[in-house]
Amino acid sequence: MTAGGAAAVSYLSSKDKSERLIVFIESEQNRDRRALGAACGREILAAIGLVADEVVVLAPGDLPRTSSGKIRRQAALERYLTAMSAMSATPLGEERP
Repeated sequence: MTAGGAAAVSYLSSKDKSERLIVFIESEQNRDRRALGAACGREILAAIGLVADEVVVLAPGDLPRTSSGKIRRQAALERYLTAMSAMSATPLGEERP
């Protein structure tokens, strides 16, 4: 995981009207993004007691930022939701087989 390259975003699911927690992390590790996401999810649960509905692993620099370098959480969520609706079987940050 890259320093300063993580953001947590919650939103209300239109499907079941429940709150969902999505965590975005940037990592240079490209080998097994699913395993890295699962490991981060376990660490989040252990550290703060929350279950992330999904941990999305992105390449460094993929999180949208302001001109001053702050992570734009709403923009990250919008990109995620757009990608999920366009490619329902392929989460953001993963390549199609």
